[in-house]
Amino acid sequence: MTGITRRDFLDGVALAVAAGMTPAKLFAQAKTGVYPPGLTGWRGGTPAAYEIAHGVRDGKRYAIGKLPVEETYDLVVIGAGISGLAAAYFYRAQHPKARVLILENHDEFGGHARRNEFNVDGRPLIGYGGSEAIQSPAHEWSEEALGLLGQLGVHVEEFEKAFHRDLYPALGLSRGVFFSRQAFGADKLVTGDPMRMVADDIPAERMNARSVGAFVADYPLDAAQKAKIVALFTEKRDVLAGKTTEQKEELLAKTSYRDFIKNYWGLDDTAATRLPFSSPVLGGLALAVISPILLPLLYDQYITPLSFTTRFIAALIIAVGGAIVLYFTYRSSAQNEP
Repeated sequence: MTGITRRDFLDGVALAVAAGMTPAKLFAQAKTGVYPPGLTGWRGGTPAAYEIAHGVRDGKRYAIGKLPVEETYDLVVIGAGISGLAAAYFYRAQHPKARVLILENHDEFGGHARRNEFNVDGRPLIGYGGSEAIQSPAHEWSEEALGLLGQLGVHVEEFEKAFHRDLYPALGLSRGVFFSRQAFGADKLVTGDPMRMVADDIPAERMNARSVGAFVADYPLDAAQKAKIVALFTEKRDVLAGKTTEQKEELLAKTSYRDFIKNYWGLDDTAATRLPFSSPVLGGLALAVISPILLPLLYDQYITPLSFTTRFIAALIIAVGGAIVLYFTYRSSAQNEP
């Protein structure tokens, strides 16, 4: 930002709240007219945002030791994302006269909690520039965090009035994976992705998804590689069979997931390096692949030495506990349905 410093922006927001003005109105009065939500182009984690930190990493040093101390602060917060802003807010609440400085390397504060504003033919359009929504505030947020939302005037129930859960399913659309020609030899979009995401806002029956086999069948890979990817999702087998518990532990401790699926599931470099699944899916996939190895390992180490009666009671507790978890998970999911 030129003309308006980070400090000016933060102080301006505080003044705007006190004066009953919105940040947009405040920036409209500024000489430069800079308003972060209205900026376009390549923003976020650009090379310029990391220039100073990368310079220090690469050996560049700044002669700051002899600079005079011109300002003093009671608290300096590194990072103006939601956590940094909340930390400054809570500290100021406990110390009303404290001077707080928040340092941020991007051109806007808020981290992923930001928005974009556009004017199309005189019509204002607002979209989220990072996170779509906050995750499960009614169930997973602490009393302090919910209290902060209330103090800021954020009413999470308003989300349901604006978010159309049925929009894409009603149009017959689905998730997909795009394969670029640079990595796979040809540009190809494969639709009907059946993979669920963490806290998915679209119910499984409305995803317009295909089976794993049908979805992977359209990947621009040879038949052998596609079959191995399908096996990753559908088969439960110990690919380290024959090794002792100690050997498995040692191998898993020093093997990356990419090398694991390449060396023990037979995927080639293209499929293993460019496997187009999101990180939550990879996490679930990794759990599904590693579980047949880890569970027997844990059983041998912690369960086998116990007496039969103790094992039976433990199994009963786990079964009942699992049933309770499944019940409340299903109940919570049903309550989140429109």
